[in-house]
Amino acid sequence: MRWIFICLVIANLIVAGYHWHQGNQTTPTKDTSLPTHASSKVASLTLLAESNLKPRKRKNDNPTDAGSAADINTATGNSIADKEKGQFCASIGPITESKILKQIEQRFLAIGIKPARNNVQVNTEPDYWVYIKPLISRRAALRKLKELKAQGRDSFIITDGELKNGLSLGLFTKQSSALNLQNEMASAGYNVAVKTVERFKDETWLNFSPSELDLIAGQVWVSLANNYPFIEKRRIRCKDVASY
Repeated sequence: MRWIFICLVIANLIVAGYHWHQGNQTTPTKDTSLPTHASSKVASLTLLAESNLKPRKRKNDNPTDAGSAADINTATGNSIADKEKGQFCASIGPITESKILKQIEQRFLAIGIKPARNNVQVNTEPDYWVYIKPLISRRAALRKLKELKAQGRDSFIITDGELKNGLSLGLFTKQSSALNLQNEMASAGYNVAVKTVERFKDETWLNFSPSELDLIAGQVWVSLANNYPFIEKRRIRCKDVASY
């Protein structure tokens, strides 16, 4: 009887020990509330940061500033245009005859304008000089001159300059005529050359200041151009006019 009681006690202890062991081996349940709260905090932090990031306004975004800048640019452009307008003068010409120059000047004097004269030299069409190259002495040049005279060729001795003791055969306005004579004389055994002679002519231009531009426009200029169709009117910078 006593052994039965002892066996029951032992059995109860074994069962109690088994349940105690099973209770310690049970995996604890994960608490998901913490991540949830953490996510909420992150989200709230993100939203708070986004709400504080407001773009700054630039000065150029201000309509008032833009309008002021446009006004300044317009005013600057107008001032530059006015300044450039005052920098330009006018010039009328070219006039090559003194008689015509006086007539045109009298027309402007009649309306109270005294234009400034600007005399210039301009290149014109050159001449072509055919000559026999200089000989060793004047005596040799005289012999050659007699020879040419006998052939009926008009010539004369050059007495000065780098071509001294040479013989001039003629001055031509057309290069082709000069070259034809050169070839002809070279075929006859003469040492002939052609020299280009630059020509210039004097021209006069009448210059007018900016304050006179309106006075020489319109009917005044039309009448002048009809009477003197060879002249023209140019717009020039006043800094190029010595009298301005």
